[in-house]
Amino acid sequence: MPTYWQISAGSDQRDYSDLFLKYGIAFVGGGLEEKNVNLGDIMVLKQGKRAIKAAGIVVERDGIYRGYVDEEGYVVDEEGRENREMRREWLLDHDGWVLPEFCYVDWKKPSKPIPVRGLNIGTIQRINKQKPKDVADDILDTRRIIDPSTEPSETREVDYDDLLNFLIKEGLRPSSSDEITITISKIRLLADYYYNQYGYPWEDLGEHEIRTFLVIPLLLALGWSEQQIKIELKCKG
Repeated sequence: MPTYWQISAGSDQRDYSDLFLKYGIAFVGGGLEEKNVNLGDIMVLKQGKRAIKAAGIVVERDGIYRGYVDEEGYVVDEEGRENREMRREWLLDHDGWVLPEFCYVDWKKPSKPIPVRGLNIGTIQRINKQKPKDVADDILDTRRIIDPSTEPSETREVDYDDLLNFLIKEGLRPSSSDEITITISKIRLLADYYYNQYGYPWEDLGEHEIRTFLVIPLLLALGWSEQQIKIELKCKG
């Protein structure tokens, strides 16, 4: 008998469930290997703890059904074997989050999320209550598999001359294009300084520094005026 798992894809503010469905995959920061998710198990993609967005069966593709991405971006399969021909770097920096563990899933999706009781808070947990299992079974019996799209390709560093030429071809004035390129160069240098902690204590870096020295300069270079920008938005209460 397959094991039923509930899995979440971020939160209301950072929801990447569309990527689960688009690429036929489920990925998390950790837990798939520890909880021993297996081939043929049933994944239930939940919305909060009150609805099911999709359900699917863990399947094998390219000789692997579950694995993780190591620090170099290579895929390591469920047996601990590194595949030097398979890379998945995009899971190491998804909106700033490291989400290296994954499994392949043939997802099926209802027309809208189905309300259900019996789900819990948490990234991935075994489902013990019958009602969510029944809803998942109904989705699997009545919906068609979503054909997975090709995953994002490996990123490459963009040369500043390429960026400058692209902006000019898009119709931006050469002087404005040059200003944006120079600003991005400065932002990258400072971001590298922050990220690699060259004598800068990471715990001392706050949102104020990021907004003021990384985000605001880019917005100004892109044409935003100071009148259009708020450092903080006051909330009533």
